[in-house]
Amino acid sequence: MLGLPRNLCKHFSHHHQTFIQTFKTLVGSTTSLPAAIATNTSANLQQNQHLVTTLQDKQTFAALGGGEKSIQRHTVKNGKLLVRRRIQLLCDDNSDFFELSSLCGLDLYNTNVQSGGAVCGIGRISGRDVMIIASDATVSAGAMYPITVRKQLRAQEIAQENKLPVFYIVDSAGAFLPMQAEIFPDKEHGGRAFYNQAQMSALGIPQIAIVPGSCTAGGAYMCTMSDEAVIVKDLGFVYLGGPPLVKAATGEIVTDSELGGAEVHCELSGCTDHFAHDELDAIDIGRSIADTLPEWEQEQEQEQELNLGDRAPLHSIQDILELIPSASERGSTGTTVPLPIHHVLARVLDKSQFHEHRANYGKTLVCGIGRIGGNKVGIVANQGPLMGGTADKERAMEEVKVGASSCPAALKGAHFISICNQRRIPLVYMTDIWEEELVQVKRGHAGAVADLGKMMAAVATSTVPSITLHVGQVNGSTAYSMGGRAMGSNFVFAWPNATMMGGGGEDTRDSFYAASRMWNDGVIDPRETRNVLNEAVRIAKRQFE
Repeated sequence: MLGLPRNLCKHFSHHHQTFIQTFKTLVGSTTSLPAAIATNTSANLQQNQHLVTTLQDKQTFAALGGGEKSIQRHTVKNGKLLVRRRIQLLCDDNSDFFELSSLCGLDLYNTNVQSGGAVCGIGRISGRDVMIIASDATVSAGAMYPITVRKQLRAQEIAQENKLPVFYIVDSAGAFLPMQAEIFPDKEHGGRAFYNQAQMSALGIPQIAIVPGSCTAGGAYMCTMSDEAVIVKDLGFVYLGGPPLVKAATGEIVTDSELGGAEVHCELSGCTDHFAHDELDAIDIGRSIADTLPEWEQEQEQEQELNLGDRAPLHSIQDILELIPSASERGSTGTTVPLPIHHVLARVLDKSQFHEHRANYGKTLVCGIGRIGGNKVGIVANQGPLMGGTADKERAMEEVKVGASSCPAALKGAHFISICNQRRIPLVYMTDIWEEELVQVKRGHAGAVADLGKMMAAVATSTVPSITLHVGQVNGSTAYSMGGRAMGSNFVFAWPNATMMGGGGEDTRDSFYAASRMWNDGVIDPRETRNVLNEAVRIAKRQFE
């Protein structure tokens, strides 16, 4: 049985026939909605619409950068393009930009660092998937805060895992000096970005820099450590210290262009490779560089993969806000109404088809195989606490069965993950972990920790790409059994209703708090779940090539 320990095999062998079934279509009658949800769809919709509106307001605020005064200075006085306009022009027409961590930096440092002072995400340039890391000079002149560094390192991590070329658009005043002690010295601080650039170049992952503004101090190395660099005449400047610092140190008066302009670096120093007459010229050069990069087989089939319309679910994803239990339904302990995961999957998976694994065992965890955008995915989704399911039912009937697990859901999850690894199927975890530690104490699950440890080990040693989506509560150490950042998931997203808390139900934090601190890669509208998962799976599959 797939190399599993002997003590696990006895639980699985008689269920093996599950995998020769054909895919089943998830229709409304497949499984009924919990009564509380069925009678409260209006309340659910109202609460989740409010959360989505809050999400949209925060996204709009973050996208405005440093505010109107800063925008006017950047565009009118300095004659520059805004960061998102630069990205739009750099990317292919009619292609989407998959932005990551857009709410990073909000309500931090007793202020707001909109989008963390940088816009990061995955776009397509000349038909190639690339990671774009672009400074937003309207936010503190593009100065890098600790959260900016963390966001950049996360983007580089995603690029390296998925073999994505990186395009840097550098327009930054360098480090935010009042916080430099949190930016420079440690392993995961600013210097790590240069290490990552060198490592990716050595692995054959192209690093391209476009400099339409200041490239100061550490930012200068982002330019010089790239494989190719484009600099804009009269706008782009690369130097470790600008004219004011030179004057203070030596008394010499020198201009930006004389110190580190396009002519200096393209004709004398050799720090940059391409001279651009203006920003549009620089963007054209960047696109022409992308055209010289290797093209992946997956990218050649891109248009077919992105065609979601032909594979649409049978149920509208617009209904999903009515299915997410409201706070009143979840109750103060969060153990009242589970998310009706089959109904959610019927609105996410291609043609609402789902091949469920061991549906009658460990029912509080739903596992199975479906497709999103034509790509096969293994779904691992909570539908109640992991410490529940079959074993609870047996205790209620006062039956004792030799070999019954304390945590059948976890054993089922461990086995299913091993199957997906064997078949090279990417995994999607949909996390809604309740207060597991309290459940364990109250119900006396003697062997639950051992069973959960087996699932956690399966997650940690999995070799296929994985995406984690927080769809409800994420509580305690048990959440590690559902992937996540600590367990190596390639992407981590959250719905607006998701919450995170420590053991015992204390110290609750919402998804916006988590997003601001880069604990996830973005909060998404639940109605965008199918589109976001399609893009994340498509990118993560590059690891197979």
